[in-house]
Amino acid sequence: MDSQQIVANGWHAEIPAEWEDRSMITLVGETDRNGFAANIVVTREKAASGTKIEDYARRQAEMMRAEIGELQIIDERAIEIKGSAGYQRLQRFAANGLSVQQVQTFILAGGVIYAITGTSSVEAFDLAIPAFKQFVETFRPNSQ
Repeated sequence: MDSQQIVANGWHAEIPAEWEDRSMITLVGETDRNGFAANIVVTREKAASGTKIEDYARRQAEMMRAEIGELQIIDERAIEIKGSAGYQRLQRFAANGLSVQQVQTFILAGGVIYAITGTSSVEAFDLAIPAFKQFVETFRPNSQ
C-alpha cells in the first residue's frame, strides 16, 4: 500500500499502513442567546463498492432516530455537487431541552463519502444558513 499523508490546519503526518482516514473537522460559529454555537462538522469514510448516496443518507437518518428518538425530516432530496452524487436533508430534533435544526449534505466522490452537517438552534438557523451554504458551495474533495 502506498504511503498516504494527511494535511490539515497547519500540520501534516503520514497515515500508518492499513489505516483509514476518518477525519472529523469541526467549525464553530457564534453562540446564540441560548448558549448554542452554530457549527459545521465534516466527516469522511470510504464507501463500500456499489454504495448509493441515497442509501447511505437513509442509514444515517435511521441511526440518528435510534440514538435521539424523534427526528423530524423537513425536506430531503438527491442533488449533484460539482459532478458528484449528493443528497441533502433538512431535519429537526430536540437535544437537552433545545430545539435543534440541521442541514446535512452527503457527497460521494472518489470512493469516499463526505458528510457535511450544519447545526444551529431552530431560532438562530436562518442566521447560520449563509455560512452553511458558503461552506457546501466551496467544498471540494481532493479527488476532484
